[in-house]
Amino acid sequence: VKRRKFCPKCGPGVFLAEHKDRFSCGKCGYTEFKK
Repeated sequence: VKRRKFCPKCGPGVFLAEHKDRFSCGKCGYTEFKK
């Protein structure tokens, strides 16, 4: 089971889509880069 990250702008219930080098929110467009 993968732990999905929530979008900090949209709040719980909106997941961040995981990409190779970043996470992005499909709802608001928030992007968080992996370290």
